[in-house]
Amino acid sequence: MKTNRGTEWLMRSMRWMMKSVSPSMRETVDGEGNKVVMSPIAATAQRMAVSTKSEKVSEDGMNVEEDLTSLGDTFVGKKGRPLDSEARKTAMCKPEELSKHFFEVDEEYTMEFYQHLFDPVTFHMNVVGMTTFDVASVLGDQPVRIVSKLLSSDEYLWDIEMWHERLLLEATSSN
Repeated sequence: MKTNRGTEWLMRSMRWMMKSVSPSMRETVDGEGNKVVMSPIAATAQRMAVSTKSEKVSEDGMNVEEDLTSLGDTFVGKKGRPLDSEARKTAMCKPEELSKHFFEVDEEYTMEFYQHLFDPVTFHMNVVGMTTFDVASVLGDQPVRIVSKLLSSDEYLWDIEMWHERLLLEATSSN
């Protein structure tokens, strides 16, 4: 990625934000010299629910209610109610707890990821609720990448590139 002061500021801000929501976040450098920020998805999601494929977690796919009770007693709070998201994040930051769980193909996993901080429609980031920052202005012709991979085998589960039309205009004008 081409770096400039804006890019460096944005990356520092994003790393700070990620570290604040997921203390288990790690930074590394890939084989091409790019900085990579990684965090267990179960310790990072704002809210998370597990259900059978026949159950509906939410009518609109938004506003997920935290519920991992089907994963066991670790996620059951007082009076049999689901543990809150902060308790789940704390539990899933611990390697010994995280290693007990894996994704099952017959379950449905619904997660909510900080939509109040980043708006993919405008490609703006909410900065501490006071202003917004144009992410496209520092990315140039680079997409936002959302990747999930297994560290044990380096196998990708998904690799999504999120583009905005302004990024594409930048890419075509720079070529």
